[in-house]
Amino acid sequence: MLTSERPPDLRHELGLLLRSRVSIVYLDTVEEVRASQLVGEVARSLGRPFFTWSMARGIQMEGAEEPDRETREPAAALGAIHTQAGESVYLMCDLDAHINEPLVARLMLEIAQDNRATLVLVGSHGEVPAGLRIHAGVLALPRPDIELIDTQIRAQIARLGARGSQVNELDRAQVAELARALRGLTLEEVEQTLTWLIEHDGKLAPDDIAEAVRQKGRLLARSGVVELTVTTTGLDWVAGFDELKAWAAVRKRAFTPEAQKFGLPAPRGVLLTGVPGCGKSHVVKALAHEWNMPLLRLDAGALFDKFIGASEKNLREALRTAGALAPSVLWIDEIEKGFASSGPADSDGGLAYRMVGMLATWMQERPQPVFLAATSNDITLLPPELTRQGRFDEIFFVDLPELPARQHLFAMQLARRDRDWQQFDCAALATASASFSGSEIEQSVSNALYRAFAAGRDITTADVLHEIGATRPLARTAPEKVAKIRLWGKEHARPV
Repeated sequence: MLTSERPPDLRHELGLLLRSRVSIVYLDTVEEVRASQLVGEVARSLGRPFFTWSMARGIQMEGAEEPDRETREPAAALGAIHTQAGESVYLMCDLDAHINEPLVARLMLEIAQDNRATLVLVGSHGEVPAGLRIHAGVLALPRPDIELIDTQIRAQIARLGARGSQVNELDRAQVAELARALRGLTLEEVEQTLTWLIEHDGKLAPDDIAEAVRQKGRLLARSGVVELTVTTTGLDWVAGFDELKAWAAVRKRAFTPEAQKFGLPAPRGVLLTGVPGCGKSHVVKALAHEWNMPLLRLDAGALFDKFIGASEKNLREALRTAGALAPSVLWIDEIEKGFASSGPADSDGGLAYRMVGMLATWMQERPQPVFLAATSNDITLLPPELTRQGRFDEIFFVDLPELPARQHLFAMQLARRDRDWQQFDCAALATASASFSGSEIEQSVSNALYRAFAAGRDITTADVLHEIGATRPLARTAPEKVAKIRLWGKEHARPV
């Protein structure tokens, strides 16, 4: 089976498959319109008749006014194709959902064996059925690059201009900035976002660039698997983490063209593991902000779906979106929730095993500069293929904050709530909060605010000290668990 995860020239690769008489091409994409344009263009360049098929319309030849309504069922369509001669190309929009049906699979196999036609299946595919692999090629249609998005923006502006609408207030540089802001969306979503930006106030203005980022975040979040996360503070707002800060500073410019020219590979990623509530997620956000890179959060627990092949599709789409945003940071929070140790004989039919394999392969071979930042509360649950040397650049252990870090944390939490931290005895607060995690320090300040508000006055050091005394941190309620985590980190990971 011929495969290409991200071909450098998709038209060339597709044309090569057609000329090589590959009978079945899996075009991995959710963009049906763009796929139809691509396949039609390649078919015409080779002088081959081009047809489209969907269950709603049936088979329709390019240029024909009406489709063949008698061929709307998959078996009926394949039966009709099987009787035709010639090197025609058929774009099959709904067939991937039926390839495991015995009659459909049999007809596809007979077309592959007997015909010179090519079936191009459009969808987000899982594994190619074993009986068809010898006849199949797989291509992935990447998300639109900046050049294609820029062309789409200019075309939409030109269409409106042709109608006499003077809507564009962007200069050349701002159009390019808008194209960068829309990276990661499908071409259809780009058009939808542009239309929204124009229609909501009748123009395309400089302030629409920030609005485009917000709209992109909304569109990406629809899947429930990935979301674009807004970052507001850098590593200077992180208490402690001196080793990680130094590590990040050395690699800050490693994604630039100058670094590539120097011969530097782009950093691959870090795994932050350690005691829960000690700032791992906050550090990931701060790192993305520090490097001025978009942060895409992947919910590992939301990847899994009850429908066959849907979980793998979710993961592929998440990784593809991160690649389209590159250089970017892909954040997998609590990675063990989605990729815990498993085996092919598990009760899920080996799904977790396949998902781990997909992620491990991507981590090793991804061509785009996507920095993977994973967090874990219990790294011992992860399979060794995800944590072995080379998957991540570094595994950092995040321990309970020491005295200076706790003092910094109290100062930051008070400053975030518009209080002058210098008016508080942060040294006393840090001393009283031994064995507290960062989240427990934050909660003690929050509880003290409630206490002061209820009393009708402002918060004081005494209020925070009272809440510290009332808090039972995890290190005291589950000492064995915390001790086990800390022992692992001391022996196997680099301290932050």
